[in-house]
Amino acid sequence: VPLDPEYPQERLQFMLEDTQASILMTQEHLNERFKTHSGKITNLQLQGEGKELLIKEASFKKETLTSTEWQMLSETSTHNPTSLTLPHHLAYVIYTSGSTGKPKGVQVQNKSVLSCLHAIRKLVSIDQKSNFLAVTSISFDVAAMDYYLPFSLGIRAVIASNKEQKDASLLNALIKKHLITHIQGTPTLFQMIRLHNEYTTDHKLHVLIAGEALSEELAYNLSVENETFNIYGPTEGTIYSSFKKIRNNQNISIGTPISNTQIYILDQNQNPVPIGISGEIYIGGVGLARGYLNRPDLTAEKFIPNPFATEKNLKEGK
Repeated sequence: VPLDPEYPQERLQFMLEDTQASILMTQEHLNERFKTHSGKITNLQLQGEGKELLIKEASFKKETLTSTEWQMLSETSTHNPTSLTLPHHLAYVIYTSGSTGKPKGVQVQNKSVLSCLHAIRKLVSIDQKSNFLAVTSISFDVAAMDYYLPFSLGIRAVIASNKEQKDASLLNALIKKHLITHIQGTPTLFQMIRLHNEYTTDHKLHVLIAGEALSEELAYNLSVENETFNIYGPTEGTIYSSFKKIRNNQNISIGTPISNTQIYILDQNQNPVPIGISGEIYIGGVGLARGYLNRPDLTAEKFIPNPFATEKNLKEGK
């Protein structure tokens, strides 16, 4: 359950209480923010130039490891353990913004994350020289793409600080310094960079735009020199559900479904609407989350049986 320390105290406390997290991994200077947390707090501390990672138990918690327990840990094997994780197990719980009410914890399964990562890897040009720039809050679901995609491929991810995320000049400096090749963000982010006339690089960028409506002007400006994608997807669909590669003078849309995903445009009776008629978007496929944490009624309301599913894709969880 990712917790952005920049979030309001009330929201952080709500997420901890809602998930009943038994272990909270944080840093010592943030301990005061979590004094009311009932579970164990473990502090991670970077030493030197980040080459060493130490673990220290929060001093005000009773549940700390004894010297005997630390000794036992030091004597255990250093080899990778056998993974017991299965595709249907949860990868993470991430909370919606709560703009339409109380934030909802979306339960995302491993198979959904892997399916999305595989789909984007096929769509976007990536090689071993690629460098990703992570500019998204860890509590925003698209951050999973910033970290899991490059890490799963053994590719470098450069993480922008909170200060750098808000400063166009600093962001541009990161892009140049680290020869960034891939960056995802909202139209607001890219508009901020362009407004400051700082978006200039000597190498081609692969730009993934999501989270907000994309204007034709910004789409055109970004697609002139870069490989640019307009990508759409709710948190409940696991990061991304559809994509559109932007080319000069093309209409802007959210494009077509990514792999292992179905999208339907339906009327109020859940019947497909004719081409050109407005309707609501319904998403199906492997990318669907398990449901909302501790919200069975809302899960039953929003996650409905697919009336268009065949016996084959029902077996595949679509």
